Amino acid sequence: MDIARRRLLQIGGAGLAAGVLGIGADGPAQARAVTGKPALSSRLRAVAPPAEVAANPAFSVQVRPRGAATWTNLFVYKIRLGHQADFGTLSYDSSMAQFDFNGTVDVRVTYAVNEPVTAFDLRPASYGVAAQQQGNTLSFSLTQNLAAPRKLVLRINNDWETKTLHLVTNPIEGTVTTEPKPPSTADANVHVIQPGADIPLQLPQGKDTYYFAPGLHVLPRGQWVEIDMGRSYSIDAFVLTQAALWDGKEYPNKFTIEMKNSPADPYVTVYDGMNNTQNGTLQGAIPARTARYARLRLFGSNATTGWIFSNTISEFALLEAGTGTNRALNRAVAGAVEGFASVVDGDTSATWNTTSGWARSHSGESFFLSRDGYHAYLAPGSVVQGSFMSDGFSNVTVSGRGILDCSQLNHTVSSPAEARTGAVWLIQGSDNHVAGITILDSPMWNVVMNYSTRPRVSNVNIFGAQVNADGVHLNACTDGVAQGLFIRTPDDNCIIYHFGAATNNTFKNSVLWGDGAHIIKIGSSSTPGLIDGVLFENVDILNQQGVWDLNRFTGCLKVWANHDLAIQNITFKDVRIDPFRFPERAAVVEIRTDPRNTGEGIGKLIQNVSLQNITYRGSGELAARITADAGSTINHVAFTGYTRQGALVTKATAGNITIGGSGTVSAVTFA
Repeated sequence: MDIARRRLLQIGGAGLAAGVLGIGADGPAQARAVTGKPALSSRLRAVAPPAEVAANPAFSVQVRPRGAATWTNLFVYKIRLGHQADFGTLSYDSSMAQFDFNGTVDVRVTYAVNEPVTAFDLRPASYGVAAQQQGNTLSFSLTQNLAAPRKLVLRINNDWETKTLHLVTNPIEGTVTTEPKPPSTADANVHVIQPGADIPLQLPQGKDTYYFAPGLHVLPRGQWVEIDMGRSYSIDAFVLTQAALWDGKEYPNKFTIEMKNSPADPYVTVYDGMNNTQNGTLQGAIPARTARYARLRLFGSNATTGWIFSNTISEFALLEAGTGTNRALNRAVAGAVEGFASVVDGDTSATWNTTSGWARSHSGESFFLSRDGYHAYLAPGSVVQGSFMSDGFSNVTVSGRGILDCSQLNHTVSSPAEARTGAVWLIQGSDNHVAGITILDSPMWNVVMNYSTRPRVSNVNIFGAQVNADGVHLNACTDGVAQGLFIRTPDDNCIIYHFGAATNNTFKNSVLWGDGAHIIKIGSSSTPGLIDGVLFENVDILNQQGVWDLNRFTGCLKVWANHDLAIQNITFKDVRIDPFRFPERAAVVEIRTDPRNTGEGIGKLIQNVSLQNITYRGSGELAARITADAGSTINHVAFTGYTRQGALVTKATAGNITIGGSGTVSAVTFA
């Protein structure tokens, strides 16, 4: 068994293949897609993963349109979840099943372990799901909401980890306007990729969609640039000028050089620099080869610590045999990221980079979507292993009902941990979209849409197992929307750091679970500036627990200004919080201006924070705080309809809220 298949077994196990089932001919309910009302028609679609994936036998799950005679067996995945290190065990196996439906379905879940079910808990409580128990089998109905897809968690015998089933659903594809229309394999712009087939770094002319058919796929990796020398030359040497990263350190790049003589030929590796350990300028010999086309591919560095998936070069040259003439000069025709032409422009003083710099820093394990309008579609029943990245392009989409399996990405890198690779990073540009897919076991931030205009994240399910596996980042974005999410990770769920001006961003209609750090975190950065306008609406929080230092790293609704950052016009509306697993480690609200880390400055200002219809169903939690450090100001924080332990909070003490600090806090009101 090859490595890819062996690693995939870690996220699943063999079980009954359900296949694809579509029931109900009454058509989609598009008219209700944006109303938030339940879908009226009953339709069901369940798809089995590839044969390489094995099931978790702890649960068996069956579904059917309400009242139908035939049950469909769902595949139950073995997924990895975890906690940050101070909790103890870092990761463990849990269970997940997924399907699409509209209308109402009946669900039957059997806990298949030789242990009687003496207690169970279905979350979110706001769904009002009432299960009937017969032995170890629970039966209940579930009605879809097209705006806020149903994401249900079943806990058995008071367990929070291994005896937990995550039942995540989405509407039938094509029935909601919040997702892109699924492409057809017959469409002229679609490039269909069957399991095991070659995945081109750039699509053929006239194609803009990678269609990953049902089955297992392994994405190519690495940043790249392609060169057309204009005609055939005999090439016998190269020069690669390496450069320092933004941190001032040099890293020895891992790379290969490929050549071919005609467009129809396959590329052949003519130089293998994967074991390169030298910094600076490299000059190497190539067995003389006649070629017109060449491709430089970069796979990170050979450093043992630091940014080992980064690539930093300033120039690449291909030398003609006999003359030493650089035939690559100004001949770049394509590349993984914007600005690829600078790699062969003759200027060794400028580093090949994107405006954001993020593609350079996380290039080694990423598959690049390298043109405006590119679409990666993960068909139902597909499992794609690897990581997607786009930096500087617009109208880029990753969507479907398949699974993005990140378990093969490097999980052990430290110093800094943030140097690891994330799942889907569509950086810069406008109108980029991630929709409908399920992401498993990313070692770094899962969905990152930084520096973007109108980014969209819709109906995505995220499961993480380790530190830095944050959910969704909308840092330095304008008019971003993330909705219909399920996130369970041991780090922050929804994030807006200050990497630049951030204006008018929304998280809504989602179900969230934090096994370490925060649920939503606004601010918390070392860059001064302004975050203006965040709406966090119609959200269920199933659990939150702090980590490391509970004086700093905890909280469901957190607004944290530091280092001269100003934050204003923040609204939390219709947020329902179920009882915490460890209330002594969790807080409902934190609004503060102190430094995040030693040496960072305090925040400048937090103002106009509205908390409307917040419900906390538990008790015994850490005190909420509204505290300003000396020299900073917090003003106009309004609680309206905050209910704790079933009682309306009309003053700070009743809400277990601490107000104060050495700075200025004013106009905190309750109604």
